[in-house]
Amino acid sequence: MPLYTYRNPKSGDLIDVIQKMNDKHEYVDFDGVVCERVFESLNLSKDQSIDAFNEKDFARKTRDKNYNLGEMWKASEELSEKRKSITGKDEIKEKNLIKKYEKRSGNIKKNTGKKISS
Repeated sequence: MPLYTYRNPKSGDLIDVIQKMNDKHEYVDFDGVVCERVFESLNLSKDQSIDAFNEKDFARKTRDKNYNLGEMWKASEELSEKRKSITGKDEIKEKNLIKKYEKRSGNIKKNTGKKISS
């Protein structure tokens, strides 16, 4: 059953009352004071925000969005800027650039530039 909120006009106290949807929505307190119903806006969100510091959160929340490559890069760039504004640098981006560099450096001979066969 839904929860309804009422305010006592004299004291300003709030009280939550469980009522059926078909019930008459009014509440009278113990002193006989008719309380007024408080209407609250629901806190719904179509799209949840992505934690800028959690790589798995980004993957999980963008997986079913059917983003094209440009939209995915834009979302990634926005999170990178968010991390940079909070900490002064984007550690996730730096970590991935280091991994990329190490991977490329490990596959290339330094003196000839030819790839090493695996």
